[in-house]
Amino acid sequence: MSMNTIKSNLVDACIVVTITLAMLAGLEIAARLVKQVRDIMYPSNVASPENAILHKQIWGKQHQIDAAGESAMHVTYVEFREKPYASTTLNIDSEGRRWVPGSCEKNDAFTVFTFGGSTMYGAGVPDQYTIPAYFAELLNREGRCIKVVNYGSGWWQSSQSLIQLIEVLKKGIRPQLVIFYDGINEVNAVAYGGTPGGIDPEAEAALKRALDSDNRSVWNSIAQHSLIVRALTRRLFPGHQKTAHNEYSVPEADRLGYASALVNVYATNVRTVDALAREYGFAAYFFLQPCPMIARKNNSVLEEAVFRERAKNRKWEADFFRLSYSIFRRNPYLASNAKYHDISGIFDGMTAELFQDSEHLLPEGNRIVAERIAQEIVRHLPAI
Repeated sequence: MSMNTIKSNLVDACIVVTITLAMLAGLEIAARLVKQVRDIMYPSNVASPENAILHKQIWGKQHQIDAAGESAMHVTYVEFREKPYASTTLNIDSEGRRWVPGSCEKNDAFTVFTFGGSTMYGAGVPDQYTIPAYFAELLNREGRCIKVVNYGSGWWQSSQSLIQLIEVLKKGIRPQLVIFYDGINEVNAVAYGGTPGGIDPEAEAALKRALDSDNRSVWNSIAQHSLIVRALTRRLFPGHQKTAHNEYSVPEADRLGYASALVNVYATNVRTVDALAREYGFAAYFFLQPCPMIARKNNSVLEEAVFRERAKNRKWEADFFRLSYSIFRRNPYLASNAKYHDISGIFDGMTAELFQDSEHLLPEGNRIVAERIAQEIVRHLPAI
């Protein structure tokens, strides 16, 4: 084969590859445009029960706009938390902590740290309606100077909160009291495909991809973000995808083992915080949070619609939560800990609409939780 023929073949191959890549890029752009137009013309979330509940609130639409702009950042050891952010209803400081209206900010204030996942953070409600904000209002109502710091973060479970507490102590900062409010994310970490005590499975997968240095990482990135590749993968390999509807399920035979393991991790974290409290001289309280999916509340029509929607692809999930919560209650260390409180039944029998979705609370629900926590910790507060 002559050199001219080889050059001609290479040129032809380059032309074919270029045209193919251009066609694929065009298809990707077209798919994204179609998706944007479809989302505008047929917004799937407008008629959802969660949005119906949110839009009933006078602040609902504004907060939905504000919350759309928040995002997460990488933080050493705890992996991720919210980025600094400022808006009308949602404000986050430079360390990723949600603003707590009503907190006393004097240098000699009695300091309370609150830890938990998105419910403690206050997902879905404005700053003044979070659990820490109600907590600050209650504690400072009679003239005390209580500083409440909201260390809650979306998707966090107790292992991340424990590490966050250690990081703060390493800086020489000393709270007088810490509050851990957990349960749902302990279970979710497993229920969405992770490991007991693990972080958000999607975040964990993203971190692994970022650290993967082999040549497949480029393809993995394309496969993760390309609408065309994802569509083809779903078509060619059905049954291996975890979609936005979270069709993943914990096999029935594994549920007891997973539930026992995740509770053991949580109990170990409680034991560790107790040891830190003794060493550093602060009080530590722990609260097992209510789970809307298994609460024995008299739900509204919209609340029931929320739970039906979640159960469409996750019919097994409520039973897994019940199993896990029953093991929480039976754990020997937790059962013997005077500062551990199971408040998962706090809404039982209530008729008011308190749930905004299958995990998070409306302001009235957050207020009730804050009042319940305040009842338990009042003896550790400074005298008025």
